[in-house]
Amino acid sequence: MRDSLPAFQVLLSYGRPDVAAVHSVWRTLQEARISAWMDIENIRAGEDWRPAIKAAMKVSQLVVVFLSKRVVAREGYLQAEIVDALDMQRTKPPGSIFIVPVRLDDCELHPRLEQFHCISLSTKEGIDALVQQILDARVSWLRSTAA
Repeated sequence: MRDSLPAFQVLLSYGRPDVAAVHSVWRTLQEARISAWMDIENIRAGEDWRPAIKAAMKVSQLVVVFLSKRVVAREGYLQAEIVDALDMQRTKPPGSIFIVPVRLDDCELHPRLEQFHCISLSTKEGIDALVQQILDARVSWLRSTAA
């Protein structure tokens, strides 16, 4: 029964300087009927945000990591989220997609994410490519859970 399937969720991981740009992407994903988890939308006031993010990552089928010149080399929680996502990637079957790096500008790719193909949002086609990649991943995931 389709209603008994768990929901396909995408976690949006980003550095605080990029919150406005990522929130715009979150809105676009909502319009495309994609369940996207973003801390400022999903963590309640007073909730401990570190375990909330880890719990959301555990139940997400994709982690979209947003990168920019402002955050690639910056210390902060984004670095820990990338490490957590890479640890979870190791538990996935070979060849499966779990981490999707996304450039918000023409920044260097994060050294820990160099092995992954990256989407650039510097053009209109970039957001369309991201939405399509997520929709394709959702279809593949739904097929695998229905099997």
